[in-house]
Amino acid sequence: MPRPSETLAEVVAALDQEAQALFFLAAGAERRVALPALREQAFVFARGLRGMGFQKGERVVVILPDEEQFVQAFLGAVCCGVVPVAVFPPFMLNRLDSYIRHLELVASVSEAAAIVTVPELRVLIEETDLALPLLTLDEVEGSAIDVALQPPDEKDIAFLQFTSGSTAAPRGVVVTHRSLLANARAISHHLALDPAIDRGVSWLPMYHDMGLGLVVLTLLAQGSTWYISPLDFVRRPQIWCETIDAVRGTIGFAPNFAYELLARRAQAEEVLGWDLSCWRVAGCGAEPISGETLRAFARRLAPAGFDSAAFFPSYGMAEATLAVSFPRLGRGLRTLSISRKRLAENGLAVSAVGDEPAHEIVACGCAMAGHELAIVDADGRLQRDRSEGEILFRGPSVASGYYNNEAATAEAFRDGWLHTQDLGFMDNGELFLTGRKKDMIIIRGRNYYPHDIEWAAQDVSGVRRGNAVAFGYRDESGVERVVVVVEARDVDSVEEISDSVAARVRAHLGIVVADAVVIEKDTLPKTSSGKVRRAETRMRYLARELPVLASSRGTVGAGRGIAG
Repeated sequence: MPRPSETLAEVVAALDQEAQALFFLAAGAERRVALPALREQAFVFARGLRGMGFQKGERVVVILPDEEQFVQAFLGAVCCGVVPVAVFPPFMLNRLDSYIRHLELVASVSEAAAIVTVPELRVLIEETDLALPLLTLDEVEGSAIDVALQPPDEKDIAFLQFTSGSTAAPRGVVVTHRSLLANARAISHHLALDPAIDRGVSWLPMYHDMGLGLVVLTLLAQGSTWYISPLDFVRRPQIWCETIDAVRGTIGFAPNFAYELLARRAQAEEVLGWDLSCWRVAGCGAEPISGETLRAFARRLAPAGFDSAAFFPSYGMAEATLAVSFPRLGRGLRTLSISRKRLAENGLAVSAVGDEPAHEIVACGCAMAGHELAIVDADGRLQRDRSEGEILFRGPSVASGYYNNEAATAEAFRDGWLHTQDLGFMDNGELFLTGRKKDMIIIRGRNYYPHDIEWAAQDVSGVRRGNAVAFGYRDESGVERVVVVVEARDVDSVEEISDSVAARVRAHLGIVVADAVVIEKDTLPKTSSGKVRRAETRMRYLARELPVLASSRGTVGAGRGIAG
């Protein structure tokens, strides 16, 4: 029996199942790339990099909007020991300045030797101050030479995964081949993947750890996965369910917002035309999970044969390579309804009594095989069940640190544990997430979580779902104030929306909002994966840089900010 692959490069070299493939769907067309053909594509790109003189360990930024091209370049770099650094393409020209700043940061931190992109983006990047060689896929492939590749070692860096930057400046997580395959094997084992039966269907961006992780899983299992363009999904999310139905997909992961979109947009006549009884793992992660959202999705999709037992709420992060905890297969959704007051006051997750406000939290399962979870207080003491604290994680999947950032590495990777900066508690071995330490809003000694406030604000008619941010700041007298920033679906009733958001948050959570702000559509700061940037929103609010349409402090004109 052959020994297990120790690197992703060895996984690629072993691809030999002609019957299995990656399928790329875009603009109504399907491109099939059999696994052996994918291997050869990767080798051509790898030899092209060698022909251009790139050496093992050098970093190359990859910005390729086409999913097939991205996979080819990413795997090709890996196969010759060059370290790929995935960067999302610019989606909106009105945010081009922000995009270029992000690209400059990534290129600087990673000490990149070059950027591989498409001709259209090369023209754009050439006009910036980035002094790096700009290469196209064709140019690299055209430089291929017949040379033995320098395969990486399991301890070598497989790739740099830049964090989303939702709470801080993006950092380059160092993912080694050892940690990458350890995580992929743990996921595969937990999901009981069978390449003869399972078929993945994904619209997740390749530059995101969840999207990239499914590629690695598919190659490790030598299975098949269908990839939908992320832009096609955003335009019409029903395409995800249509594809699952058409190819009899069994595995599909997405953030909470995707299930919410489908629950709202899928029409009854569409649902009746689907057969989703094949979908056995409906994973949800990457952002706070709402039990009500998943229940609404299950109700909407029940006529299509969707089984709510397929729900698979999960927890993961780039610093753990991808996955941290998974629930038991086939169990579906498990939640706890706890007292907001007790959790805010003393960090205890206990049941609400009488008519006091309750808070539903979704279980995210147990640590994967070979890994451990722990909950500790501010002094590092282990917490008992249902006591909130910081989530710690350890095991072979943990990354080796942040590239060129010793201080951040020492803070997060210490004492043999990954200190996640996330808050949560355990109950009967299962993990429940409550928030992030850095995002916590503390008012008169009570802790409040931004996503609770944001969910309340999004219930207001006229607010765009997924486009609300809550944060706190101290005024001149040292008092902590709460601000909520939202986007409106239209601009005809922004004053009413602003007042309604403040009223809704007060009624639902008992929090007095110092300012409820409505800003222009598509201007809320977000990460490349769609997460809101609370820290950046707070900074722009205080600097009066948000394009404000209305405020509960008084209506203002577009382009002005209110703070103070």
